[in-house]
Amino acid sequence: MNDAIRLDGRVALITGAGRGLGRSHALELAARGAKVVVNDLGCGLFGEGEDAGVAEAVVREITDAGGSAIANTLAIEEPNNARQMVREAVDAFGRLDIVVNNAGFLRRRPFLEHTPEMVDDLLAVHVKGSYFVSQAAFEVMLEQRYGRFVFTTSPGGTRGNPFVTAYGAAKGGVIGLAQAVALAGEPHGIKANAISPFAATRMGDAMETTSPQERMHDHKELLSGVLDPRHASAAVVYLASEQCELNHTILTVGGGRIASAIVIGEGWQARRPAAHAGSRARQSCADYRPVVGIEPTVQRSGRQRLPAPGNRGRDARGFALRHNSRFPAASPIADCAARFVEKPIWV
Repeated sequence: MNDAIRLDGRVALITGAGRGLGRSHALELAARGAKVVVNDLGCGLFGEGEDAGVAEAVVREITDAGGSAIANTLAIEEPNNARQMVREAVDAFGRLDIVVNNAGFLRRRPFLEHTPEMVDDLLAVHVKGSYFVSQAAFEVMLEQRYGRFVFTTSPGGTRGNPFVTAYGAAKGGVIGLAQAVALAGEPHGIKANAISPFAATRMGDAMETTSPQERMHDHKELLSGVLDPRHASAAVVYLASEQCELNHTILTVGGGRIASAIVIGEGWQARRPAAHAGSRARQSCADYRPVVGIEPTVQRSGRQRLPAPGNRGRDARGFALRHNSRFPAASPIADCAARFVEKPIWV
């Protein structure tokens, strides 16, 4: 077991921590010494119902393994609930260092079949929930002069999916929120980043696609190990730690692959206009020349194209990692992710 990253003395609040990715994050942060507030309403995949036993079951897993955790079953989209769960974390453990905004659910319909109620429900949980929890936690972190936020977006928010348009819009909103919190917190020792995870979870299984190459259902047994949620949790451990040097960054994570997700395309740059009689010449379309962004670009295939010189590193266990200059091969995130890779996974 690689224990290069420890979270002893840190307190984490994880929303949607009762199942899937959230549960995996909670167990891994606790295993590394963090005290955890496990928030989960216990609703179904599509937002239906409530079950307090979902959060309590994860708390039992953590405490049975020797960790410290408490359950919280409040709905995060209510501002008063968000403030209360932050108070509970501080009352129970004395501080709050880490917030992982993970809670969410899915409404799968073609674009024209999304109702206003569906859109409101998805924006409420994904965007407003992340906003209010982060706002309440930010106040505590500001006093501490330290904090770590991890927001959860999705390929539905960065690339789109015609069957989950409202979900994608909400996840796109999460990106904007994460970037703003990163800038607001930077002068105060507070960092915020986002992950775009892919894993074998009930939500991942429910995603529809029109591409036969992307149908995970046909290879579920094979992918269950490769897409273990713990691969995504490895990145969360790093982003939640003191060792984290990243801020204002989106990472695609899953299956042993971690990469910066920077969506950028071809653009146009104006030529310098010629001066005429001491004044600037008026520009026309002919004055613009095409340019290609120099940042890494995530393509539809999920592979990363590096137009500008980049680096590629590989750790001792055969873990392959694509990264740019801000993400060195020797980073603790590579060590952390390698813990879960039993066989080499090439990207």
